[in-house]
Amino acid sequence: MKNFDIVLIFTNFKRVPSYLCIVKYLSSYFKIGLIRVPIDNQEKTLHSDKIFLDLCVKFGAEFISEKEEISTNILILPQWPYSQEAIDKIQRIVKLTRRRIALCALTWAGVYNEFLAKLKIDKLFIIDKNLFNYLIKQKNLPLFGPKEIIETGMPFEKYPILEETLNIDYLIAMPTPFSFPKEKDKIIFLENIMSLLEDISLGSQKNKVTIKKHNAAAGEYFVNPKTFHLVSCLERFNLTFLLRWLNISPQVKKINSLYARLLHRVPKLERLNFYSNFPLEIFLPFIKKGIIGGLSNTMWGALYFRKPFYNCVPDEVKKRLADRITLKISLDYFGVPCCDGKLNFDPICFDKISTSCRQADLLEIIKGELQGG
Repeated sequence: MKNFDIVLIFTNFKRVPSYLCIVKYLSSYFKIGLIRVPIDNQEKTLHSDKIFLDLCVKFGAEFISEKEEISTNILILPQWPYSQEAIDKIQRIVKLTRRRIALCALTWAGVYNEFLAKLKIDKLFIIDKNLFNYLIKQKNLPLFGPKEIIETGMPFEKYPILEETLNIDYLIAMPTPFSFPKEKDKIIFLENIMSLLEDISLGSQKNKVTIKKHNAAAGEYFVNPKTFHLVSCLERFNLTFLLRWLNISPQVKKINSLYARLLHRVPKLERLNFYSNFPLEIFLPFIKKGIIGGLSNTMWGALYFRKPFYNCVPDEVKKRLADRITLKISLDYFGVPCCDGKLNFDPICFDKISTSCRQADLLEIIKGELQGG
């Protein structure tokens, strides 16, 4: 039976970006294993998952095969709706553990709690204790999970993953489409970004701006790729009158036109960095002047790393997120108003993140667990 200090359970690359920090900075001192478990719709993230896992191995993690039986000092796994197949795989491979730790996603307080008991979790690591407690209270959830809940913050500034210098002043973070209840909301969002870019270009210095697509999976999600290419092609040849025969509404046409203008003006991050589809929080510490975005958890990340966040979505849109209650509650907590297409940001928003959250050190906490803390 192989013995490990740390074993990491992998679901998909979006849920476990901190694994890269853990492996890169602790594998020289501790033996780290990696187990991949089956999840629903795994094919959607296969390409990015492979890049992520290859990097973990490069940093020093060892893949544990299905046929092995192992013991480990601590087992770390992300919050997830694990299938019985995944639970059986973990229990079949991991025969002995001293401690089992779950990593809670930023805004998933009270979500998928069943796995805590099924996998006998001892401790719950949360990123921001104040936000976690706020979500529990606002959603009127009962106390749950392990008795010991530990705040960890985010490790990506103290323990950087990417070695190359990004040299980016502003990053446009495209939010997930479900944060726009109506098509007109996308139009206002894009118009505000274009206005903001004018503000940025009027500055005395030449600013470098790039755009990052949402990392839900490989591909384009802000617009329909087929419609986008069709509208772009028809505009190029001055044939937009044909759109009326193709059942493409004026709003959709405008969204695609504005988005095409944006992409023509601002290079995609994927042209600048091979790991561009990794979660945005990996890049945030190294953006120099600010993040441009919409209604998403990226607001919290920007505030945590003290980066101005220019919210380009009108405040009234948040009121229409009735079917996205967790996102709406989180946005109320973040408290970053619309910038109205200007470089408007109040630094008082940084105070939303507590000193304890910023000072918490995930890797030191893990080392303490290994030493019996």
